[in-house]
Amino acid sequence: HFEWAPPPAMSSDEEELAQLRQATRYQRSAASGVQRGVHVGSTAAPEPDVEYVAEAPLLKPAAEDAEGDAGLPVAFGRGAPVHGFSVPPRALGGDDDDKDSSGDSREASDDEDEIFPFNLEVKIPAHHKAVTALTLDPKGSRMATGGADGVIKLWDFHGMKSDTKCFREVTPVEDHRVQALQFNQSGGILLVTMADAVSRQLDRDGVDAGVTPTIKGDSYIRDLQHTRGHTQMLTDGRFHDVNPNRWWTSSVDGSVRLWDINGEITGIDQHLCCEQVLTCLDKRNVCSGGSGKTGSNYPMCIATSLNAKMVVAGCSDGSVQLFNEKRVMRKPDKICRKSAHLDTVTGISMFDNHLSTRAIDGTLKIWDLRQFNDKNGPVATIGDLPNDMDKCSVSFSPDG
Repeated sequence: HFEWAPPPAMSSDEEELAQLRQATRYQRSAASGVQRGVHVGSTAAPEPDVEYVAEAPLLKPAAEDAEGDAGLPVAFGRGAPVHGFSVPPRALGGDDDDKDSSGDSREASDDEDEIFPFNLEVKIPAHHKAVTALTLDPKGSRMATGGADGVIKLWDFHGMKSDTKCFREVTPVEDHRVQALQFNQSGGILLVTMADAVSRQLDRDGVDAGVTPTIKGDSYIRDLQHTRGHTQMLTDGRFHDVNPNRWWTSSVDGSVRLWDINGEITGIDQHLCCEQVLTCLDKRNVCSGGSGKTGSNYPMCIATSLNAKMVVAGCSDGSVQLFNEKRVMRKPDKICRKSAHLDTVTGISMFDNHLSTRAIDGTLKIWDLRQFNDKNGPVATIGDLPNDMDKCSVSFSPDG
């Protein structure tokens, strides 16, 4: 005859060990293909206020110091924003009702997994100063970064080791920060925009691509239409979305210029001349550029439509100016100034008929290009987005 006796109470150390074992079993089951978010093993769930991070081969509570795990990521997941392994909310405990959730909620979770998959994450030490430019090639195998230190670094994800070091460092111009970088459609050429008046191109290995550099314009000519290149520092640059031999640049001189690799070459040093000159206007409808005068205005960033029918410039006075493609593109066809930003536009992105802009005033605005004017204004405005750098950007996802 046996009498039932309740199990002895566990000490705090034993409870913590049980929680660690539970999280370890969950991690192993997730890695072997078991449905995400389902408990394996004991039905007892960890305490809801305990989070865990993975540091192979052991797990430790997130409250401990977790800054020493450099190198490639050791775990991945979705849920609470903790460093390393992110345990889904179900694994962090909850009510019995949460465990017995309906099939509809599980289907919704599966749909979220398709949109927000589990990701690998790693922190890469890149530059000694602020990162001002970043781009990926179309295949996603290489990355180029540029910083305020004037250095361009190239990274090969296929050949990257645990030390996450770049395979090439290039300094095109000493003491000039990198303004913008972009790979072309094939990923073989990298457009380099530095804080000088000349645009350059490198191949995917960081070597000079053999493309003729652009010419520097005559700063004594006030009419920008009569000088063949930028006269002041560049602010942005991007490839033409249809013709791979063309690219756009913007400058503090107040102009946006179109270049063609097969364009006219002039001078003893054989420099490339621009094909088109687009001028951004201030409140007086004058192209003042970065003259230093009150009310002067110049383009800080540019974006183009996928069919290359439109070019949009975000300007230093907070305005957004749109140019439609035509044989001679000089002045903007549409300007949004009153309904735009109160300070310098730092980032701009276009997808289909929508445009997004971000500015130092801490706002992000989304525009419908089919009704782009001050009367209609933006279709949405998001505030409380701190922005204290002139290179804080914005981008649409590939599906818009």
